[in-house]
Amino acid sequence: MAGKSDTQSMPAVVKGFGGWKKPSQSGVGGLSLRATMILGVAAAFLILVMGTMGMLAAIEIGGPIVLVVALMVIGDADGVMLSAKISERAAWAMKVASGTNIYKAGPASKATGGKFQLPGIGAQLEVSDHADIMGNRFGMVYCPSQKTATVIFGCEPGGVSMLDEDEIDNQVAYYAGWLSQLGLEPDVVAASVTVETAPDPGKRLEQVVASRVDPDAPEIARRVLQDSVDAGRGGATQVSTWVAVTFTTSNMGRKVRDVDGVATSLSQRLGTLRGGLVPSGAGGIWNLNSSNIAELVRIAYDPASAVWFDQVHASGQTPQLAWSDVGPSAAVASWGGYQHDSAYSITWAMSGAPKGIVNSGVLRPLLAPSADIARKRVTMLYRPIEPGAAARMVDDDLTAASAARGNVRKPEVRMTQALRQAQQTAAEQANGAGLLEFGILVTATTDDLDMRDQVVHTLRNLGASARIRLRPMYGMQDAAFVACLPLGVMLERASILPQATKGR
Repeated sequence: MAGKSDTQSMPAVVKGFGGWKKPSQSGVGGLSLRATMILGVAAAFLILVMGTMGMLAAIEIGGPIVLVVALMVIGDADGVMLSAKISERAAWAMKVASGTNIYKAGPASKATGGKFQLPGIGAQLEVSDHADIMGNRFGMVYCPSQKTATVIFGCEPGGVSMLDEDEIDNQVAYYAGWLSQLGLEPDVVAASVTVETAPDPGKRLEQVVASRVDPDAPEIARRVLQDSVDAGRGGATQVSTWVAVTFTTSNMGRKVRDVDGVATSLSQRLGTLRGGLVPSGAGGIWNLNSSNIAELVRIAYDPASAVWFDQVHASGQTPQLAWSDVGPSAAVASWGGYQHDSAYSITWAMSGAPKGIVNSGVLRPLLAPSADIARKRVTMLYRPIEPGAAARMVDDDLTAASAARGNVRKPEVRMTQALRQAQQTAAEQANGAGLLEFGILVTATTDDLDMRDQVVHTLRNLGASARIRLRPMYGMQDAAFVACLPLGVMLERASILPQATKGR
């Protein structure tokens, strides 16, 4: 007589990831140390006034002080204080009054010398070609004001649809190891990964199919292939991935502070950086040269030019484009958007990382092509922290979390969780784990101005699906647009990036 088996199939265990947090504030009530000191000085001053001039005088003088403190303490859901919002509005009003939110280039523009250079903070960027130790060409983006040099890699990730969970976990581990290694690399100050989805013009598909058609094939077969190409033209999506690594030139010796010297120093390290990415699922990896960089920037500012570039590539030629001509002919930055040549873009920033534990595919909805957004660019920004500074930061976080929990009789649950998380982070960092700051920028581009509201609605939904909170980069849309490109532009060095857009 047959019996039932007691063995049941066990569900696959999917590993979770988390542990990121904003740096703890060491002040009273979650305030920064600076805000706490200002509050203490104000309180001492009011006590002195009350003792010498009476209660009524203290109330009259204390009103404006309370208002100032409230502006520094009260924030919105994105963590942006009222004082920061007022500063944003004031800066934007000055920008509009001076007319710097409007950009015109080309032969009719005296400001650009007849060139189509990049607007705003991108105007200072310089791009040059060099060769690594293997003789392969690579382009380097140099920023004189920020004293940084950036190299860019192109990638062809294979996706995860055919991988099991163990392989995915291994790729995540290798990617985390590569990010940790950046903190040990001399002079590395930033890195970014950009994933762009855009309509495929279809010319290359047509060329590939034409090159594989047998001239002796039946007419009906050739017609079916041509119909397939025609049906796919304009409906396919092209996915591009770039990895940018930014180095500071401030600590390099005097002999390598010129562009050629910096490039020679970096050329010896590209192989190591590329090699560390290979096991992370990045697929094929190659250096972008100056021509490749110029093309991706030109298409970003004028998406309509993608058709021309596609036709040139399909003919087997290389587009000839000078770096001084990659910018838009006209661009207008508004409070919540950016109109440039043939398109309109909105750039958002992460103001809140996913809460709790997430799986390795948490960002998949945000990275995947969207039917309502013609062109979407998602850039993950990383700021490596060298081990010595990382140890001090985790110790400060642990001290702040312990003080916050110990300063109250009945600590809240979130205080206990914050302390446990700080203890875990300190232990992991002591065992060799890396520490870095991170953020996300998302640029959505459309060629139909009537679709702006739909784009905003879709972006909100995509952010919610990816469990992150997105905030429009109000008043700085033009700067955020170029920062979302893989060019190594660091907004925080320009003092215009709100602290709420960064995490760790």
